[in-house]
Amino acid sequence: MTRLGMGVVGVGAMGKRHAENIRRLIPEAQLVAVADADAARAREVAGELEIEHYYDSVEALVERKDIQAVAVVTPAKFHGSAIKVCARAGKDIFCEKPLTLSVAEADEVLAVTSQARVRLQPGHVRRYDPSHVRAKKRIEAGEIGDPVIFKSLARDPAPPPVSYMASGVNGMFFQDSTVHEFDLGRWMMNDEIAELHAYGAVLVFP
Repeated sequence: MTRLGMGVVGVGAMGKRHAENIRRLIPEAQLVAVADADAARAREVAGELEIEHYYDSVEALVERKDIQAVAVVTPAKFHGSAIKVCARAGKDIFCEKPLTLSVAEADEVLAVTSQARVRLQPGHVRRYDPSHVRAKKRIEAGEIGDPVIFKSLARDPAPPPVSYMASGVNGMFFQDSTVHEFDLGRWMMNDEIAELHAYGAVLVFP
């Protein structure tokens, strides 16, 4: 069986978890290399995961011919630029949410990936949670009739550290976390969103 060669760009806490999963839990994939703007961090994670190759930029990582797909797990501010580099190198891409921090950049990213004919998947993991899958099936089966209101309340176990909010490179809590509620509402209600109220994300349908 040919294994999918993968790289991970951005190996902070979340990126390291993705790299660990690819390295140890997905037999169909092979973690070839990691990259991080902090070269020492990239070297450290590569050592812990017992892989040979690490880089200090996405540009260097995507030069490898044995990498076919890349997981982009940088701070949200850099998602768009990393996606475009990967796409122009012909790599398929998984990107942590949010895809970008603006609609204009999202449109640009979609245009670049479409032109490059590579696959791009944002990391909306809630669609795969067993409880949400069951809810979706029950809605589709008509068990609750025609839904008119979607209400989602999500809580993290702890707030992000002050450094996360003050760094200037993350999407802030609303963009980085509440995007899950936007996605769940669109998915479960077939995109029929008329209005959204945060906090807790209440989506109202006509």
